[in-house]
Amino acid sequence: MNSKILQIRPQFEVVLSFLSQSTPLRELPKCEGLFVFGHVNPYLASHATILYKAGKAPRVVLTGKGGRKTIPNDFETEADYYASILKKEGVPESAMILERDSMNSLENIIFGMEVCNKVGFYPQTLIISSIPALMLRSLVTFRKQLPGIRLYASTFNPVVEEYTDPQRILRVLDEFERIAKYAQKGDCEKVAVPDEVSKATEYIKSVLL
Repeated sequence: MNSKILQIRPQFEVVLSFLSQSTPLRELPKCEGLFVFGHVNPYLASHATILYKAGKAPRVVLTGKGGRKTIPNDFETEADYYASILKKEGVPESAMILERDSMNSLENIIFGMEVCNKVGFYPQTLIISSIPALMLRSLVTFRKQLPGIRLYASTFNPVVEEYTDPQRILRVLDEFERIAKYAQKGDCEKVAVPDEVSKATEYIKSVLL
């Protein structure tokens, strides 16, 4: 592994832990639905299955059109790809609500809730789930857009060792700029970044850039 990657691993653990903060499974209350943000990482779909089978939510909202180049060939959208995984893992189709047009996190929320409402589903409590690095942004965006819904965040445990590409790590650090930018636009809530996390971010940049 790149020596620089090893050098910044402790600091990256701090950053990734902050961005992926969520409620432990045992502490999650039962909610009306599970809302899954569009992606192609199969771990997220499997995590949704775990939550469903644990009885945390009786309905699963799967969102995302996604980019054609990133979706496995047999599927038209991210939502369809995730639905196939959930179905194989034992989640009934009747429990799923699919939204197939959104191209980003904000659209995931807006279009996803529109589809829910069209089928008569008006949840007041939701568990929302995204890949670890995007969990915080997903949460604060949902809170800003639909403050009347009580939300709980849940994602799978990130594996720091999988981040072996400096550019991939730097893209994760860009989350802080994105959150600040979208907060200024009014898309999401502002986020106060602890000093420990800010210092870790600056150290990583000083090593990798």
